[in-house]
Amino acid sequence: MSSLDSSSSPTVNAAAHEATLMKYAADLASYGLDEIQVSTEHKSLRANDRTLFDDKSANSGYVKFSRDYLALDWHIVDFAPSKSKDAKPTKEETAKLPEQRFEVDDVQDVEDKEPPKNAITKVFPRKETVDERTRLFATYNMPFPKRVDDRIKPLPYEERLGEEVAVNCTDLSFKFGSVEPFFCSMHLYDYKEGRKISEDFIFNLNSPEALSLIGVSSDIHATLKVKKAIFRLSPTSKHNQIFLVIVVSKVLKGDIEQHYDMYSKASWKDKEKVKAVAEIQESCRRLAAFRQTFVWGAAPLFSEEGNYHDGVMNIDLVRIKGDVNQLIEDFTNPKKKRDPIGSFSCDISNKPSAMVFPNRLTPSLAPIHPFDEKSSDRTKEVQEFTSTNEYPYPHVAYVNNYYFYLQKVDLSALPASISHRNICVEIKVLDNDRDPTQTGMPIVYGTASDGEVLTTRYLSSVTYHNEAPKLLDEIAIKLPVQVHERHHLLITYYHVNCKPPKSSGKSEPVMAPVAFSVIKLLKDHQIIRQKNVIRIATKLEPGYLSSEEKIAYLDNKKAQLTMYARVISSIYPLEGALHKFLRTCEWDVEKETDKIVAAMRGLFDEKTNKRQIVRYLPVALRGLFQQIACTNNTVASEGFTTLLGILASVAQLTKPKDAILEAYVQYVFDYAANQTPRPLYERLMYWWLQTIKEHDDTKNQNWLRFSWFLFGIISKSMAFTLKDCGMLKDEGSRPKRFTNEQVDLLRSLVNSFGDLVRDNHKLPALAGDIPRFNVEIAHFFTDLLRMMDRGVVFEIINDYLLRIQFTLEEYAFKFLVIKVLTQDPQYVPLSLPGHSPTFKSVREVPKRFYNRHFLVGIVLSQVESGLSSGSQPVATLAIDTLCDVFWMHDNEQRLDDSQRRRVAQMYFPFVLTVIDQHEALESAPEDFQSKVMACFLWVLQGMSESLMREYIDRESEKRLFTFLALVEKALQLFRWQDKQYAMVKRAVPLEPNKHFTVGYIDPGAQYQTLRQNPLDTSNKQARPALSKAIFLSPDAASGSASSSSAISKKATRKEVTKKDKKRTSSQRPDADNAEAGHVVKSVQKLGTLSEIAATKEANFVRETSRIALDVVTSFIKNAPRMLRNREPFEKVFSVLMTLLRHNQPASLLSIVLEKLFSLIQQFSSRLFAKSNSVTPELVYHVLRLCNSTVDSTRNEAASLYAFLFEQNFAEVKNVDRVRLQTTIGVIKLLGGATHYAPLLNSVKSVKDHFQGNNAISQVVDNLDSRIRSIITDHKKMHDYEFDSETMIDLYYQVSRQLIDSPDERITWLQNLAEYQLKLDNFEEAAQAHIITAALIQGYLKGFNRWNTKMVPAFHLVCPEIKDELSLPEFSSLKAFKDEICQSALFSADGFASLVKDAIELFKKGGYFESAAAAYRMLLPVYQEAEDYEKQKQCHFDLYSICRTLTDEVRLAQRIFSNYYRVALFGEKLGPELDGKEFIYKEKNTLRLAELAENFKRQFGTKFGEENFVLLQHNKPVVRTELDSTKVYMQLCAVDIYLTPDELEDRQSAFKQHFGAKRFVMETPFTKSGKAHGELDEQYLRRTVYTTDAAFPYLKKRLRVVNKQDVELDPIETAQNVFEKKIQSLKAEVNQSRPNLKTLQMILQGTLLTQVNAGASAVIKTFLSDDAAAKFSLETRDKLADLVAEFVRLLGVGLKLNKSFMDPTSDQLVLHEELEKGYDRFDQLLSSCGIFSSKKERYAGEDSSLSLSNSSNAPDSVASVPRSSTKKLLSGSGSSDTPTRSGTRKIVTAVVTAAEGAGVSAVQPVSDSSNSPRSPRSSESKISKPMGLDKAKSTKLTKDKD
Repeated sequence: MSSLDSSSSPTVNAAAHEATLMKYAADLASYGLDEIQVSTEHKSLRANDRTLFDDKSANSGYVKFSRDYLALDWHIVDFAPSKSKDAKPTKEETAKLPEQRFEVDDVQDVEDKEPPKNAITKVFPRKETVDERTRLFATYNMPFPKRVDDRIKPLPYEERLGEEVAVNCTDLSFKFGSVEPFFCSMHLYDYKEGRKISEDFIFNLNSPEALSLIGVSSDIHATLKVKKAIFRLSPTSKHNQIFLVIVVSKVLKGDIEQHYDMYSKASWKDKEKVKAVAEIQESCRRLAAFRQTFVWGAAPLFSEEGNYHDGVMNIDLVRIKGDVNQLIEDFTNPKKKRDPIGSFSCDISNKPSAMVFPNRLTPSLAPIHPFDEKSSDRTKEVQEFTSTNEYPYPHVAYVNNYYFYLQKVDLSALPASISHRNICVEIKVLDNDRDPTQTGMPIVYGTASDGEVLTTRYLSSVTYHNEAPKLLDEIAIKLPVQVHERHHLLITYYHVNCKPPKSSGKSEPVMAPVAFSVIKLLKDHQIIRQKNVIRIATKLEPGYLSSEEKIAYLDNKKAQLTMYARVISSIYPLEGALHKFLRTCEWDVEKETDKIVAAMRGLFDEKTNKRQIVRYLPVALRGLFQQIACTNNTVASEGFTTLLGILASVAQLTKPKDAILEAYVQYVFDYAANQTPRPLYERLMYWWLQTIKEHDDTKNQNWLRFSWFLFGIISKSMAFTLKDCGMLKDEGSRPKRFTNEQVDLLRSLVNSFGDLVRDNHKLPALAGDIPRFNVEIAHFFTDLLRMMDRGVVFEIINDYLLRIQFTLEEYAFKFLVIKVLTQDPQYVPLSLPGHSPTFKSVREVPKRFYNRHFLVGIVLSQVESGLSSGSQPVATLAIDTLCDVFWMHDNEQRLDDSQRRRVAQMYFPFVLTVIDQHEALESAPEDFQSKVMACFLWVLQGMSESLMREYIDRESEKRLFTFLALVEKALQLFRWQDKQYAMVKRAVPLEPNKHFTVGYIDPGAQYQTLRQNPLDTSNKQARPALSKAIFLSPDAASGSASSSSAISKKATRKEVTKKDKKRTSSQRPDADNAEAGHVVKSVQKLGTLSEIAATKEANFVRETSRIALDVVTSFIKNAPRMLRNREPFEKVFSVLMTLLRHNQPASLLSIVLEKLFSLIQQFSSRLFAKSNSVTPELVYHVLRLCNSTVDSTRNEAASLYAFLFEQNFAEVKNVDRVRLQTTIGVIKLLGGATHYAPLLNSVKSVKDHFQGNNAISQVVDNLDSRIRSIITDHKKMHDYEFDSETMIDLYYQVSRQLIDSPDERITWLQNLAEYQLKLDNFEEAAQAHIITAALIQGYLKGFNRWNTKMVPAFHLVCPEIKDELSLPEFSSLKAFKDEICQSALFSADGFASLVKDAIELFKKGGYFESAAAAYRMLLPVYQEAEDYEKQKQCHFDLYSICRTLTDEVRLAQRIFSNYYRVALFGEKLGPELDGKEFIYKEKNTLRLAELAENFKRQFGTKFGEENFVLLQHNKPVVRTELDSTKVYMQLCAVDIYLTPDELEDRQSAFKQHFGAKRFVMETPFTKSGKAHGELDEQYLRRTVYTTDAAFPYLKKRLRVVNKQDVELDPIETAQNVFEKKIQSLKAEVNQSRPNLKTLQMILQGTLLTQVNAGASAVIKTFLSDDAAAKFSLETRDKLADLVAEFVRLLGVGLKLNKSFMDPTSDQLVLHEELEKGYDRFDQLLSSCGIFSSKKERYAGEDSSLSLSNSSNAPDSVASVPRSSTKKLLSGSGSSDTPTRSGTRKIVTAVVTAAEGAGVSAVQPVSDSSNSPRSPRSSESKISKPMGLDKAKSTKLTKDKD
């Protein structure tokens, strides 16, 4: 039953929790309990504009809102001042990690060295042990947990400026010369849109002399001398049709055309020019205040490619005709001729430096930091006129400029009596109407000619003799902060007398007023800016603003002035709807309810420019907060709805990276905004709750999306309120800070949130925003914990989480909340670490811990719920959360080690959760398992000894076993592969936490994903929230083998396959190799990786093992009684063995070995006197460490190894157990080690240590010899990997050395069988299985575990079985009978499975006789078990085999194996092969030439093709004639050699091949030394080879141990030829269904004249009457008998051929020729007297050999129907391809003339020969000895092996 149940969920008692927290307040402070900090932050602005501070008039309405916002600093409430951005280990901490040395990473070669004497010393116990511990998660391989929207501070609002283009005005020149002052301005013009996009930059290039002409002193303000400008272009304004336009004006003189002529004139007479200059200067003195436009210039700012013009720009100045567009068209038209009057030069730069353009001034002339007041070198920033649709961003800096433009003045209606041809317009700003002639307000931006920066009036340019001039003047005005109703523009129209009076005595004013206009700055409470037509009056009286009666309008009030204006203001909004709404903030909400509501709704009218709302967002929001907190519910409700709408508009119109709303919450919302009629936080909660109750999806979507904003304002409002009333720092006031009504309101609101999330999270309209909402409400909870009664907040949190708990999405929401709570700095102190409760039973642990550590209880209860949910995605969410929590605890800089351990103890219930879920954990993905086990270990690392003791005492034994198994699992998961692998693992870490990346911003990155949706996979900047789980099978997820035998089997099997390349790394444990294959490639791809990464991984692995060792120590210390029993003892020690199974750093191994020393003493009786599974692994791992290349580890391990012998002997007076396990351990080491010198040295040290100890010394001496022998054979395996047959020999040799180690012996034989199977050697693999089965039967019999009535007939299948059944003395093994031979193979079923496998292999190879015989061993097992189903299957299969054999015997076409003699020579081959002769058994399809090519490829690859020589003879080799640098081979085919008696007993082909161990090779020679000669000179050497075993065997190559040579003289050689012919012909005529094609080939070889010289020559040479004297009668008579028998068989063959041939085909002609040949052969015999007495023998009853009358077939074939024979023959062919049964068609080669002459067909194989070894029938390949004269000399030679 699970230790966790529903009752273990945290319960809340608000008062009790707050009281407990207050009780431990002092202790909590040591963990860094945060306090809220309310502070201000200086608003950093570019310019120091004092206008807002100097102008005190801004104190009413929304202007005050604006002024407060722009003038005051930022107000910040920091709810977590101590929170770091991300807890990360510092570089210093990482650098302090100790370097861990793993032997697997050592690459040095280890040589055999004699160990120093007395190498074994007393190492243990040590006096001091250095043990450096590390924090587990500080080194764990996981990505840095990224905080869930960690409230990273957005940037404060800043001034947004476009791209800069700097212009330095350098020169102005005219053809006429500079004889008067010129007044210049420039601006940017968008030719594409036809509008001006900047204000005028007025610059002064006049010399002091020129300015003096108009009465201006050279000592004017430096600002008025500015020649440098910075123009700005917003991104949307930038294109290649923007022009820089220059306008040059001059002092009014008269008709401008005259001036054009004067300045255009090419040459002047001196007198004329002097006169002209005098006139100009006179005009300057008289009309200094008046200007007229003179020339213009324009130039593109960009190239056609869109690049800025950079450098010097020269612009022609021409007279203007038309407007600016016409000017630009003329300038851009290359065909257009223009006559420039002058030129203008400037330097342009799009990347201005501060040195070239210093001391900047804003468009309002405020100095920009840094600014040197003493410097006259200044630069003015020119105001850009952006489009109203430009990207919106809130105003930050104060600006309040008004740009007024006079477009047209029409005074044609004035009476003719009033002069009004030269019109000049005066503009001044007044704040009253007391006197029209009063001086204007000094707020008009002046020029150099004005002599003042701000002046009182502006005089427009004059158009000569024009009553309705078009004016292009721009009047820039600096508006007051508070513009009221009486602020107005007073425009006065003057007539200018250009010419002086004709009479010198007459005084005439230069200018006379002729008309007036009045323009109020406010129209409908807004600053006038649209295009307007203004009336003109002829007279104004004081008070004209109050009454139009005091204004005398011209022409019946006909309007005659056209104007427009621009407002660039951060005070006055341009949008009418917004302006109207802001005005309503001053109204009485009770009286003007409808109008106020209408104004708020008007903000969302289609015509409303919402971009302007963004620009004035702080002012608009302050107004809304006022309305939301008002006393009128209608207005307040509409205000909340409007607020949500504005937030949506801002989000839609702005970019997330600008974080406009975030910055408002963080910086802008301040005390002033919080000053509302009722508490703002309360009213926001109230109207939020009311909105939820409306169940309006649109509103719900809005508030869900912007819940973070509302939570932020509520929290900040609470903090401001508490600060104001002095309760913020008073912890004791927490229960009283908020009223019960406010707390209930908050509780109701949060509960409504939970209900909505639960009920609506799948609705498409809301699903996308709910995850974000859960993050924000969690942050809100953390804020509340800092301000409210914490017990109440605990209740609220618990209630919220309980409302969402069912679906996957809801789990995700919960874990988002938990993630935020745990990331908060106060999470740890509020969880009360160090105050964990005691418990009486394990079942009560969760409830007691959860209620004490409430926040931890919330986390663990939800994690437990997720892990037990049955959903892998949910479980992954849960463990990802916990992983991140633990990681942050371990890397939290504020916690010391003792505090960190106390924190870990709070999570003790998680250990119980993992135990409960251990079965489900097995089937989970490995990545998931790793995270669970890392958390599991982290808790164990922090558990105190008392808590561990308490747990062990109260937990059940079964669950304690599970606990230990989990520790083992952790060791398996977190094992060290090698350094390269660790670096790759760090570079590609575990699957990152995908679920909690909501709004995470990397340090230094733009604040661009702050409000992203955590589950929105479409957002490329946000990682997906939920990943699909990929489940692994338990097998795939499991680690190393569960038992020592399984590990041994895995190790040895891996070794014998050798499929992979030879490993070159240092020693690795067996289980650590599975994942290493891809590491090298990965390293190559990733390049050089950080050493720090590998160091962290190494320390993590070490700490994992150290924790496991602590657990073992605790169990041994706290559970002594339990460990008296075998199972608990083995469970505890299994953890230690698993720890040793994997690579460990030397520093830890030293500690482990010391621990083992004490444990061996403590548990000596259990280890050596009783059966257990610990000792085998213990000995193995100690041996493995004895083989270490690390000196300290090896020395300590050798000492411990010697101690094992001593303790074994002390306990039972023998060392059999350690001796046996040493052998087993060494064999297991062969699977992983690549060097053995350290092991051999260590064993020798132990051997020397025991010299003089007779009880142990002899055993250790024998062990030393055996270990060296096994290791030597294993080393040879590496040397002979190129030769599979030598490898098989070596495996077999090792298995023979393991007689007293049954498990290992069987494992090696099984691996040998697998190796043979991979080579497709089916019969040899089957033989290995049979021998293995025989050994198992022997071991079982020795241990009395076999029914002695069952005596398997192994000899029927394996001819060598007697030599294989070498078994140990069982008396020495009986003490360990419960520890060895325990695998499933050591049983009757295991025996049967091996035999069954062998049968299948026999059938697959076509060895059906062996398969049938094997069933005689298998059936008794099934009969004994009364398994009738398997008996039935056996009989059915046996029936199928016998039926196949019947068909094969009837066809008589089976071909068995081919045999070849191979001799090898060469020092490079080593002692295993050099000078050795072998017999190879090969498949019947492998030909001699193909085998030769195989050998050439095999040895050529190893030694080089040029170093391999295939000898062309089979003569004895003279070693001195061979090149020692090369490898030589002799290769020829041999036949099985049988005596006549053997052949009589072994009639069938199978019997002849079964047990074959003698083979014959025949070599022709002559006495002269030649191989071939005349027939009477031809000798034959017959060589018989005897092998060390008989085929079939578990090897297909056997060594030759004996060789005999017999020489045949020429006539005996001839006898040998005819014996072979007779054998071949008999094989055909004795078949029940003769193969006609083969028969005809044999007949042709003798009877046709063109090829019968061979047989005829033999007869003539040895049997003619002339040869009688040369040879003995006995030998001639024997040869004659053979010839007679051969002729008889020829006759039978001719009869068969005639009987079965098709007479209608060409075969009839062939038969007739054969008959003629037979007649000729008969005549030859008749001519030899020796045949006269033998005619009866070869002629039989029919003395005539004529076959003309022979129509009947012989009896041997008469019974066969002709149709059957035809059917049989129709399927025959000449192909050598094996049939499905494994046989092939017999094709007999034509006997050559040489063979006929007695020359053997045995020839050495030539490298260039492609001719196959002639296929022969099974009978033809069996050679029998000739009957030789006993007195005849026979040379016998034996080759010693």
